Amino acid sequence: MKLHLLLIVSVLCVFTAEQTRAQDEYTWTQKTSLPAIGRHRACGCSINNRGYIGLGHINNWNASIIYSDWWEYDPGTDTWMQKADFGGGQRYHAVAFSIGNYAYVGTGSDFGGDHDDLWRYNPVTNTWLMVTQVPGGVRSGAVAFTIDGTGYVALGDYQDDCWAYDPVLNSWGARAVPPVSGYSSVAAVENGKAYVGIGESTGWSEFNPVTNSWTVKASFPGASRFGSGCFAYNGWVYVVSGSDWSQEFPDSYAYNPLTNTWVQVSDFPGQGRHYFVCFSIGNRAYGGTGTNGTNFNDFWEYGNLAAGTGETEAKNKAVSFFPNPVVDAAVFHFENALDHEASFSLVDLSGKKVSEEKISPCSDWNFTRGDLAAGNYFYSIVSDGKVISDGKMILQ
Repeated sequence: MKLHLLLIVSVLCVFTAEQTRAQDEYTWTQKTSLPAIGRHRACGCSINNRGYIGLGHINNWNASIIYSDWWEYDPGTDTWMQKADFGGGQRYHAVAFSIGNYAYVGTGSDFGGDHDDLWRYNPVTNTWLMVTQVPGGVRSGAVAFTIDGTGYVALGDYQDDCWAYDPVLNSWGARAVPPVSGYSSVAAVENGKAYVGIGESTGWSEFNPVTNSWTVKASFPGASRFGSGCFAYNGWVYVVSGSDWSQEFPDSYAYNPLTNTWVQVSDFPGQGRHYFVCFSIGNRAYGGTGTNGTNFNDFWEYGNLAAGTGETEAKNKAVSFFPNPVVDAAVFHFENALDHEASFSLVDLSGKKVSEEKISPCSDWNFTRGDLAAGNYFYSIVSDGKVISDGKMILQ
Protein backbone atom coordinates (compact mmCIF):
# COMPACT_ATOMS: atom_id res chain seq x y z
CA MET A 1 0.00 0.00 0.00
CA LYS A 2 2.79 2.41 0.96
CA LEU A 3 4.73 1.45 -2.16
CA HIS A 4 1.72 2.14 -4.38
CA LEU A 5 1.19 5.50 -2.68
CA LEU A 6 4.86 6.36 -3.15
CA LEU A 7 4.67 5.51 -6.86
CA ILE A 8 1.56 7.65 -7.29
CA VAL A 9 3.21 10.59 -5.52
CA SER A 10 6.33 10.14 -7.66
CA VAL A 11 4.30 10.18 -10.87
CA LEU A 12 2.40 13.25 -9.71
CA CYS A 13 5.68 14.96 -8.90
CA VAL A 14 6.95 14.23 -12.43
CA PHE A 15 3.78 15.63 -13.98
CA THR A 16 3.89 18.68 -11.69
CA ALA A 17 7.51 19.30 -12.61
CA GLU A 18 6.67 19.04 -16.30
CA GLN A 19 3.73 21.41 -15.90
CA THR A 20 6.01 23.91 -14.20
CA ARG A 21 8.44 23.44 -17.07
CA ALA A 22 5.71 24.29 -19.59
CA GLN A 23 4.31 27.16 -17.54
CA ASP A 24 7.27 28.97 -16.06
CA GLU A 25 10.63 28.03 -17.45
CA TYR A 26 10.53 29.22 -21.06
CA THR A 27 9.69 32.52 -22.67
CA TRP A 28 9.51 34.37 -26.00
CA THR A 29 12.33 36.54 -27.33
CA GLN A 30 11.83 38.92 -30.24
CA LYS A 31 14.21 38.29 -33.14
CA THR A 32 14.93 40.07 -36.42
CA SER A 33 11.70 40.83 -38.26
CA LEU A 34 10.90 39.31 -41.63
CA PRO A 35 12.46 41.89 -44.03
CA ALA A 36 9.30 42.14 -46.10
CA ILE A 37 5.92 43.77 -45.77
CA GLY A 38 3.72 42.49 -42.93
CA ARG A 39 1.11 39.99 -43.98
CA HIS A 40 -1.28 37.28 -42.84
CA ARG A 41 -2.24 33.79 -44.00
CA ALA A 42 1.40 33.15 -44.82
CA CYS A 43 2.87 29.66 -44.40
CA GLY A 44 6.12 28.28 -43.13
CA CYS A 45 8.17 25.25 -42.08
CA SER A 46 11.75 24.30 -41.26
CA ILE A 47 14.33 22.18 -43.07
CA ASN A 48 17.18 20.93 -40.90
CA ASN A 49 18.56 24.08 -39.22
CA ARG A 50 16.81 26.72 -41.32
CA GLY A 51 13.30 28.16 -41.19
CA TYR A 52 11.13 29.37 -44.07
CA ILE A 53 8.18 31.80 -44.27
CA GLY A 54 6.47 33.11 -47.37
CA LEU A 55 3.35 33.79 -49.41
CA GLY A 56 0.33 35.37 -47.66
CA HIS A 57 -1.58 38.55 -48.37
CA ILE A 58 -2.93 41.86 -47.11
CA ASN A 59 -6.46 43.03 -47.64
CA ASN A 60 -8.05 46.25 -46.44
CA TRP A 61 -10.16 49.10 -47.69
CA ASN A 62 -7.54 50.36 -50.15
CA ALA A 63 -5.41 47.36 -51.01
CA SER A 64 -5.55 43.64 -51.67
CA ILE A 65 -2.17 42.13 -52.45
CA ILE A 66 -1.13 38.47 -52.60
CA TYR A 67 2.52 37.49 -52.26
CA SER A 68 4.68 34.77 -53.76
CA ASP A 69 7.97 35.54 -51.99
CA TRP A 70 9.86 32.95 -49.94
CA TRP A 71 12.34 33.74 -47.16
CA GLU A 72 14.95 31.68 -45.32
CA TYR A 73 15.82 32.29 -41.66
CA ASP A 74 19.18 31.39 -40.10
CA PRO A 75 18.78 31.09 -36.30
CA GLY A 76 22.55 31.05 -35.76
CA THR A 77 22.99 34.56 -37.17
CA ASP A 78 19.39 35.77 -36.68
CA THR A 79 19.26 36.83 -40.34
CA TRP A 80 16.93 36.42 -43.30
CA MET A 81 17.66 35.81 -46.99
CA GLN A 82 15.13 36.04 -49.81
CA LYS A 83 14.90 32.92 -51.94
CA ALA A 84 13.22 32.02 -55.25
CA ASP A 85 9.53 32.92 -55.37
CA PHE A 86 7.02 30.12 -54.85
CA GLY A 87 6.62 28.09 -58.03
CA GLY A 88 2.83 28.30 -57.95
CA GLY A 89 2.78 32.10 -57.97
CA GLN A 90 0.85 34.37 -55.64
CA ARG A 91 -0.90 32.45 -52.88
CA TYR A 92 -2.36 32.80 -49.40
CA HIS A 93 -3.76 30.35 -46.83
CA ALA A 94 -1.54 27.62 -48.31
CA VAL A 95 0.08 24.75 -46.40
CA ALA A 96 3.77 24.06 -45.89
CA PHE A 97 5.54 21.00 -44.49
CA SER A 98 8.98 19.45 -44.82
CA ILE A 99 10.18 15.92 -45.51
CA GLY A 100 13.89 15.26 -45.31
CA ASN A 101 15.78 17.98 -47.14
CA TYR A 102 12.80 19.47 -48.96
CA ALA A 103 9.86 21.75 -48.24
CA TYR A 104 6.44 21.13 -49.75
CA VAL A 105 4.07 24.05 -50.31
CA GLY A 106 0.67 24.15 -51.96
CA THR A 107 -3.11 24.51 -51.96
CA GLY A 108 -4.40 27.90 -50.80
CA SER A 109 -6.05 30.75 -52.68
CA ASP A 110 -5.36 33.54 -55.12
CA PHE A 111 -7.57 36.00 -56.98
CA GLY A 112 -8.84 33.12 -59.15
CA GLY A 113 -9.96 30.89 -56.27
CA ASP A 114 -8.65 27.87 -54.35
CA HIS A 115 -6.01 25.39 -55.53
CA ASP A 116 -4.96 21.77 -55.02
CA ASP A 117 -1.39 21.91 -56.39
CA LEU A 118 1.75 20.99 -54.43
CA TRP A 119 5.32 22.14 -55.05
CA ARG A 120 8.63 20.83 -53.72
CA TYR A 121 11.32 23.35 -52.73
CA ASN A 122 15.00 22.35 -52.87
CA PRO A 123 17.04 24.71 -50.64
CA VAL A 124 20.35 23.54 -52.15
CA THR A 125 19.42 24.51 -55.72
CA ASN A 126 16.87 27.14 -54.64
CA THR A 127 14.33 25.75 -57.09
CA TRP A 128 10.67 24.66 -57.10
CA LEU A 129 9.22 21.56 -58.75
CA MET A 130 5.52 20.74 -59.09
CA VAL A 131 4.62 17.31 -57.72
CA THR A 132 1.35 15.37 -57.58
CA GLN A 133 -1.61 17.51 -56.57
CA VAL A 134 -3.41 17.06 -53.27
CA PRO A 135 -6.56 14.90 -53.69
CA GLY A 136 -9.98 15.76 -52.36
CA GLY A 137 -10.55 18.97 -54.27
CA VAL A 138 -9.22 22.49 -54.06
CA ARG A 139 -8.82 23.89 -50.55
CA SER A 140 -7.41 26.71 -48.45
CA GLY A 141 -6.81 27.02 -44.73
CA ALA A 142 -5.85 23.35 -44.40
CA VAL A 143 -3.36 21.88 -41.90
CA ALA A 144 -0.22 19.96 -42.78
CA PHE A 145 2.30 17.91 -40.82
CA THR A 146 4.98 15.25 -41.26
CA ILE A 147 5.42 11.95 -39.41
CA ASP A 148 8.24 9.50 -40.17
CA GLY A 149 8.91 10.71 -43.69
CA THR A 150 5.26 10.95 -44.75
CA GLY A 151 3.50 14.26 -45.29
CA TYR A 152 -0.14 14.83 -44.39
CA VAL A 153 -2.68 17.42 -45.51
CA ALA A 154 -6.04 17.54 -43.75
CA LEU A 155 -9.15 19.66 -43.36
CA GLY A 156 -9.52 23.09 -44.94
CA ASP A 157 -12.23 25.70 -45.03
CA TYR A 158 -14.73 23.26 -46.55
CA GLN A 159 -13.14 19.80 -46.18
CA ASP A 160 -13.02 17.22 -43.40
CA ASP A 161 -10.65 14.68 -45.01
CA CYS A 162 -7.02 13.62 -44.51
CA TRP A 163 -4.45 12.56 -47.11
CA ALA A 164 -0.94 11.08 -46.81
CA TYR A 165 1.86 11.92 -49.26
CA ASP A 166 4.67 9.47 -50.08
CA PRO A 167 7.60 11.52 -51.44
CA VAL A 168 9.35 8.46 -52.88
CA LEU A 169 6.36 7.37 -54.96
CA ASN A 170 5.08 10.94 -55.38
CA SER A 171 1.60 9.66 -54.58
CA TRP A 172 -1.24 10.21 -52.12
CA GLY A 173 -3.41 7.87 -50.10
CA ALA A 174 -6.60 8.54 -48.17
CA ARG A 175 -6.49 8.32 -44.40
CA ALA A 176 -9.18 8.16 -41.72
CA VAL A 177 -11.45 11.19 -41.52
CA PRO A 178 -10.61 13.48 -38.59
CA PRO A 179 -13.27 13.86 -35.85
CA VAL A 180 -12.67 17.63 -35.84
CA SER A 181 -13.21 20.23 -38.50
CA GLY A 182 -13.31 23.97 -38.73
CA TYR A 183 -11.89 27.12 -40.20
CA SER A 184 -8.10 27.63 -40.03
CA SER A 185 -7.40 24.80 -37.56
CA VAL A 186 -3.95 24.01 -36.14
CA ALA A 187 -1.71 20.94 -36.07
CA ALA A 188 1.57 19.79 -34.54
CA VAL A 189 3.42 16.49 -34.15
CA GLU A 190 4.71 15.09 -30.88
CA ASN A 191 6.28 11.65 -30.41
CA GLY A 192 5.07 10.24 -33.70
CA LYS A 193 1.46 11.41 -33.41
CA ALA A 194 -0.31 14.48 -34.73
CA TYR A 195 -2.58 16.76 -32.70
CA VAL A 196 -5.21 18.66 -34.67
CA GLY A 197 -8.12 20.95 -33.86
CA ILE A 198 -9.25 24.37 -32.63
CA GLY A 199 -10.71 25.81 -35.84
CA GLU A 200 -13.51 28.07 -34.58
CA SER A 201 -14.06 25.39 -31.93
CA THR A 202 -12.40 23.79 -28.91
CA GLY A 203 -12.19 20.28 -30.38
CA TRP A 204 -8.86 18.47 -30.10
CA SER A 205 -7.83 15.09 -31.52
CA GLU A 206 -4.86 12.78 -31.91
CA PHE A 207 -3.88 10.98 -35.11
CA ASN A 208 -1.92 7.72 -34.94
CA PRO A 209 -0.42 6.93 -38.37
CA VAL A 210 0.42 3.35 -37.40
CA THR A 211 -3.23 2.43 -36.78
CA ASN A 212 -4.63 5.10 -39.12
CA SER A 213 -6.97 6.22 -36.38
CA TRP A 214 -8.09 9.39 -34.66
CA THR A 215 -8.86 9.73 -30.96
CA VAL A 216 -10.81 12.62 -29.45
CA LYS A 217 -8.80 14.22 -26.67
CA ALA A 218 -9.43 16.73 -23.90
CA SER A 219 -11.03 19.86 -25.32
CA PHE A 220 -9.05 23.06 -25.60
CA PRO A 221 -9.77 25.01 -22.38
CA GLY A 222 -9.58 28.50 -23.82
CA ALA A 223 -12.18 30.43 -25.80
CA SER A 224 -13.12 29.05 -29.22
CA ARG A 225 -10.80 30.53 -31.84
CA PHE A 226 -9.13 30.11 -35.22
CA GLY A 227 -5.80 30.96 -36.82
CA SER A 228 -3.68 30.30 -33.73
CA GLY A 229 0.01 29.52 -33.78
CA CYS A 230 0.83 25.91 -32.93
CA PHE A 231 4.05 23.97 -32.34
CA ALA A 232 5.46 21.05 -30.34
CA TYR A 233 8.19 21.76 -27.82
CA ASN A 234 9.84 19.58 -25.17
CA GLY A 235 7.02 17.05 -25.01
CA TRP A 236 4.16 19.58 -25.09
CA VAL A 237 1.98 21.01 -27.85
CA TYR A 238 1.46 24.78 -27.60
CA VAL A 239 -1.45 26.82 -28.95
CA VAL A 240 -0.72 30.55 -29.10
CA SER A 241 -3.06 33.51 -29.64
CA GLY A 242 -5.84 33.37 -32.29
CA SER A 243 -9.15 35.16 -32.86
CA ASP A 244 -12.90 34.66 -32.76
CA TRP A 245 -13.46 37.49 -35.31
CA SER A 246 -14.52 39.89 -32.55
CA GLN A 247 -11.25 39.92 -30.61
CA GLU A 248 -7.65 38.72 -30.61
CA PHE A 249 -6.51 36.42 -27.80
CA PRO A 250 -3.03 36.97 -26.33
CA ASP A 251 -3.28 33.86 -24.14
CA SER A 252 -1.42 30.58 -24.70
CA TYR A 253 -2.00 27.00 -23.62
CA ALA A 254 0.15 23.87 -23.50
CA TYR A 255 -1.16 20.34 -24.00
CA ASN A 256 0.53 17.32 -22.41
CA PRO A 257 -0.08 14.20 -24.55
CA LEU A 258 1.08 11.90 -21.74
CA THR A 259 -1.62 13.08 -19.33
CA ASN A 260 -4.18 14.39 -21.86
CA THR A 261 -4.32 17.67 -19.94
CA TRP A 262 -3.99 21.36 -20.72
CA VAL A 263 -2.33 24.12 -18.70
CA GLN A 264 -2.42 27.84 -19.37
CA VAL A 265 1.04 29.31 -19.94
CA SER A 266 2.39 32.84 -20.19
CA ASP A 267 0.68 35.12 -22.69
CA PHE A 268 2.37 35.75 -26.01
CA PRO A 269 4.28 39.03 -25.47
CA GLY A 270 3.63 40.38 -28.96
CA GLN A 271 0.28 41.73 -30.05
CA GLY A 272 -2.54 39.17 -30.13
CA ARG A 273 -3.22 37.97 -33.66
CA HIS A 274 -4.53 35.28 -35.95
CA TYR A 275 -2.96 33.49 -38.92
CA PHE A 276 0.20 33.12 -36.84
CA VAL A 277 2.91 31.00 -38.59
CA CYS A 278 4.98 28.75 -36.28
CA PHE A 279 7.64 26.06 -36.72
CA SER A 280 10.55 24.54 -34.79
CA ILE A 281 14.29 24.48 -35.46
CA GLY A 282 16.38 22.25 -33.23
CA ASN A 283 15.50 22.98 -29.61
CA ARG A 284 13.70 26.26 -30.28
CA ALA A 285 10.29 27.20 -31.67
CA TYR A 286 9.62 30.25 -33.81
CA GLY A 287 6.59 32.28 -34.83
CA GLY A 288 5.75 35.38 -36.81
CA THR A 289 3.50 37.33 -39.18
CA GLY A 290 -0.30 37.39 -38.74
CA THR A 291 -2.85 40.14 -38.26
CA ASN A 292 -5.18 41.83 -35.81
CA GLY A 293 -6.24 44.41 -38.37
CA THR A 294 -2.60 45.44 -38.62
CA ASN A 295 -0.43 43.07 -40.64
CA PHE A 296 2.74 41.97 -38.83
CA ASN A 297 6.22 41.04 -39.98
CA ASP A 298 7.68 40.56 -36.48
CA PHE A 299 9.36 37.29 -35.58
CA TRP A 300 9.78 35.57 -32.21
CA GLU A 301 11.75 32.70 -30.68
CA TYR A 302 10.34 30.44 -27.94
CA GLY A 303 12.57 28.42 -25.68
CA ASN A 304 14.92 30.89 -24.00
CA LEU A 305 14.92 30.55 -20.25
CA ALA A 306 12.72 33.08 -18.49
CA ALA A 307 14.39 36.03 -16.81
CA GLY A 308 15.43 35.31 -13.26
CA THR A 309 16.59 31.73 -13.81
CA GLY A 310 20.21 32.82 -13.87
CA GLU A 311 20.89 30.94 -17.11
CA THR A 312 19.50 33.20 -19.86
CA GLU A 313 22.86 34.62 -20.88
CA ALA A 314 24.53 31.21 -20.91
CA LYS A 315 21.88 29.81 -23.28
CA ASN A 316 22.38 32.46 -25.95
CA LYS A 317 24.77 30.12 -27.73
CA ALA A 318 22.85 28.61 -30.64
CA VAL A 319 23.00 24.83 -30.50
CA SER A 320 21.15 22.51 -32.87
CA PHE A 321 21.25 18.80 -33.59
CA PHE A 322 20.08 16.59 -36.43
CA PRO A 323 18.29 14.30 -36.93
CA ASN A 324 15.58 14.27 -34.30
CA PRO A 325 14.14 11.62 -33.87
CA VAL A 326 17.49 9.84 -33.57
CA VAL A 327 17.93 6.35 -35.01
CA ASP A 328 21.60 5.55 -34.41
CA ALA A 329 23.40 8.87 -34.03
CA ALA A 330 22.99 12.65 -34.20
CA VAL A 331 25.32 15.60 -34.78
CA PHE A 332 25.23 18.58 -32.41
CA HIS A 333 26.32 21.83 -34.05
CA PHE A 334 27.54 24.77 -31.97
CA GLU A 335 27.14 28.05 -33.87
CA ASN A 336 29.68 29.52 -31.45
CA ALA A 337 32.32 26.83 -31.14
CA LEU A 338 32.84 25.37 -27.68
CA ASP A 339 36.08 26.73 -26.24
CA HIS A 340 35.86 24.73 -23.02
CA GLU A 341 35.05 21.13 -22.20
CA ALA A 342 31.32 20.51 -21.75
CA SER A 343 29.21 17.75 -20.25
CA PHE A 344 26.30 16.10 -22.04
CA SER A 345 23.61 14.30 -20.02
CA LEU A 346 20.40 12.54 -21.00
CA VAL A 347 17.50 11.81 -18.63
CA ASP A 348 14.30 9.86 -19.18
CA LEU A 349 10.78 11.09 -18.36
CA SER A 350 11.08 9.86 -14.78
CA GLY A 351 14.11 12.09 -14.25
CA LYS A 352 16.61 9.21 -14.23
CA LYS A 353 19.96 9.99 -15.86
CA VAL A 354 20.61 7.37 -18.53
CA SER A 355 23.69 8.78 -20.26
CA GLU A 356 26.52 11.20 -19.50
CA GLU A 357 29.68 12.00 -21.44
CA LYS A 358 32.24 14.73 -22.00
CA ILE A 359 32.45 16.99 -25.04
CA SER A 360 35.86 18.37 -25.95
CA PRO A 361 36.11 21.88 -27.48
CA CYS A 362 34.61 21.68 -30.97
CA SER A 363 32.05 23.06 -33.42
CA ASP A 364 30.36 19.71 -34.09
CA TRP A 365 29.96 16.75 -31.76
CA ASN A 366 28.63 13.27 -32.54
CA PHE A 367 26.13 11.69 -30.16
CA THR A 368 25.90 7.91 -30.43
CA ARG A 369 22.77 6.21 -29.16
CA GLY A 370 24.33 2.90 -28.21
CA ASP A 371 21.88 0.55 -26.48
CA LEU A 372 19.49 3.23 -25.17
CA ALA A 373 15.84 2.19 -25.46
CA ALA A 374 13.41 3.99 -27.76
CA GLY A 375 11.46 6.79 -26.15
CA ASN A 376 11.41 10.47 -25.17
CA TYR A 377 14.33 11.99 -23.26
CA PHE A 378 15.58 15.40 -22.16
CA TYR A 379 19.19 16.38 -22.78
CA SER A 380 21.32 19.16 -21.34
CA ILE A 381 24.78 20.45 -22.21
CA VAL A 382 26.69 22.20 -19.42
CA SER A 383 29.91 24.17 -19.82
CA ASP A 384 31.70 26.11 -17.05
CA GLY A 385 28.85 25.28 -14.72
CA LYS A 386 26.21 26.84 -17.02
CA VAL A 387 23.55 25.21 -19.18
CA ILE A 388 24.23 26.24 -22.77
CA SER A 389 21.55 24.05 -24.35
CA ASP A 390 18.76 21.70 -23.33
CA GLY A 391 15.71 20.21 -24.94
CA LYS A 392 13.91 17.09 -25.99
CA MET A 393 15.52 14.16 -27.82
CA ILE A 394 13.46 11.33 -29.33
CA LEU A 395 15.08 7.94 -29.84
CA GLN A 396 13.32 5.71 -32.37
